[in-house]
Amino acid sequence: VDKDLRYLRVNQMVADMNGCSIEEMVGRTYRDLSPETADVAEPFLRSLMEEGVPVRNLEVRSTPPADPGVQHTYLLSLDPVQGQGGECLGHVSAVQDVTELRRAEHESQRRLRELEILYAHTPVGLCHFDAGLRVLHLNPLFAQISELPPSRHKGANAAELLSYEVSLRLLPQLNRVLQTGESSAALEIHGKTAGHHGVERHWIVQTHPVSTAEGEVAGCITVLQDVTEQVMRRREVERVRDRLEEAQHVARFGSWDWDLLADRMWWSPELYEILGDDPSVPASYDGLVEHVHPNDRNKVRDQLEHTLATNKPYHVTFQIHRGDGAPRFLFAAARLE
Repeated sequence: VDKDLRYLRVNQMVADMNGCSIEEMVGRTYRDLSPETADVAEPFLRSLMEEGVPVRNLEVRSTPPADPGVQHTYLLSLDPVQGQGGECLGHVSAVQDVTELRRAEHESQRRLRELEILYAHTPVGLCHFDAGLRVLHLNPLFAQISELPPSRHKGANAAELLSYEVSLRLLPQLNRVLQTGESSAALEIHGKTAGHHGVERHWIVQTHPVSTAEGEVAGCITVLQDVTEQVMRRREVERVRDRLEEAQHVARFGSWDWDLLADRMWWSPELYEILGDDPSVPASYDGLVEHVHPNDRNKVRDQLEHTLATNKPYHVTFQIHRGDGAPRFLFAAARLE
């Protein structure tokens, strides 16, 4: 380009950007080809010529004639061309269209922001390991099982990140996922953590491979869910059940539980014994009614219908018959959940 911003030589790519042939460009000025941006661009380009200083990778945006209505992003580099007396005769420019690259970068940044939000606010622990099991990223919930200060997490190896008792269970899972490229089954682990002042916590952990476009395993993401409260409740239920079974055994009373939605019933061992039934017989309401003396069956059914309709407690006394012929009178009490 000469000092009047007239094109002297161009290559095919520049001609394509301007939507014309090389022959149509040569000899024409910047204003001829881009009148809509000339008022802004010409003073700027002339000032660069006057300074005579090379420019590298200047990012500019404009709408090229070849793609009307769409703004493109270009990287522009300028080198001044000087005469023998040092005067500026024009410049040589290199233009690179980086529109798609910038779009991809913006999309990547958007996804990264979404990922950061996900990591920060998801109700489970997340940790991204590379193929060497070094931490690339983890969220605060996963950091609960760490024995390292927050500043040491990134780049730390899984072996130094985790406590010894957690490592014994989790490291084999991580290595297996990296070797096979397949997601792991859910694994329950427990351990004492610095994040909870040494309180033992229980987690369900599952690890998934992270693969490259070529299918190579480049790392893995571990998802960790704190199930301490569920484990504590489960243990309490087991303790209550054990105490109930002991009480039933001592007091010789039985119990049953009926899931009305799924129509599944459970009988305690003592109830089987009271009814004189084999514990291998599936528990059911109809099976229970079959043991009731025919004279009391309507009373048992009516009381059940009344309870279902009013949500009032179920109380009924009835006679049963057993295989040994011995008469038994039972009192049953139940409530709806």
